Amino acid sequence: MTERDVHALRAEALAMLAEATRAANGATDVESALGHLTAATREVLGDKEAHLRPGGLRAGERQFVVSCIFLITADRQHNLLVAEHGFPPEQHRLRIPLDFGPPG
Repeated sequence: MTERDVHALRAEALAMLAEATRAANGATDVESALGHLTAATREVLGDKEAHLRPGGLRAGERQFVVSCIFLITADRQHNLLVAEHGFPPEQHRLRIPLDFGPPG
């Protein structure tokens, strides 16, 4: 990738994040606001073609992309999944015990 390509990607990512920030500012609740930002990160982070290269995935693996924010619950017992994209519906508001380790 050339330096020019890197600068173009950076400009595109910053423009997308700026648009997500504007949308977040108009959201009606906190989770919706955060959702605009996590949706944008799915678009701007990572190599979208890495899985297509030889050795990019092992046998039986499949490509998927997710984004979210984990918040620590008020009782400090769980990591709470919010503003998620790409997760199955049954994982909405998933709680992971805080002492289980980092969620990511």
